[in-house]
Parts: sequence; C-alpha cells; structure tokens
Amino acid sequence: MPAIIRDIIIEQGGVSDQTFILKTNGVVMDLTGYSSTLIIKDNDGVIVHTASTTNGQIIIDVAAGSVRRKIPAEVTKTIPVKSASYDWELTPPSGIDDTWKLYRGRCHVIEEGSSGR
Repeated sequence: MPAIIRDIIIEQGGVSDQTFILKTNGVVMDLTGYSSTLIIKDNDGVIVHTASTTNGQIIIDVAAGSVRRKIPAEVTKTIPVKSASYDWELTPPSGIDDTWKLYRGRCHVIEEGSSGR
C-alpha cells in the first residue's frame, strides 16, 4: 500500500497531537501487535526527532483501530525550524520486513513566537 502524502505542521513549544483511524474496506484494522515510528528529518536528511510506540509519542488503540501522534511541548520546542520531511511507518507483528509507510510528506515547523519558552 503506498503512503498517503500529507504535510504536517508542528508548532515549536506546542503539543503535536493527531489521531487517525485505519480501515480496510470500511472495517477498522486489527492493530494487535503493531508498532509505529515517525521520523522527522532536516533538509540534509539528518534525523532531528523520532516519535515511536517505544517512547510513548505514538499510541496505538487496538480497539479503535487508531494510531495517535502525541509529541509533547517539551520535545517540539527542540525541533529545529529547518526540519523538512517525515515518514510515519507501521510495523505489523510479523516484523520489520513487512513495515509499510502510513504517511509521509513535508514537515513544517513553525518557530515559537511570543511565549518566550
């Protein structure tokens, strides 16, 4: 399955929180045993942040068939404005060889403004 191309916006110093429900032929996917990783890279291809089920910044709700990206403010304030792209992958219980890209695209990081954090 090809990745859905979708740009995301991250505001430095704000929580980056978005949930997607995954369906196949109108039926919620069984995400039992799945893991997920979202990698943000700068224009030079250097990884500037990784959100994952391991670090708790990606949450999989098996019953709802959803994946949620929840990157806390203390992390988003450290992501440089020059960040340029991301890949969000989903790995089934069968292992890394069956990993597929869920979403990918540009990652627009908006510089923190007047909050002074």
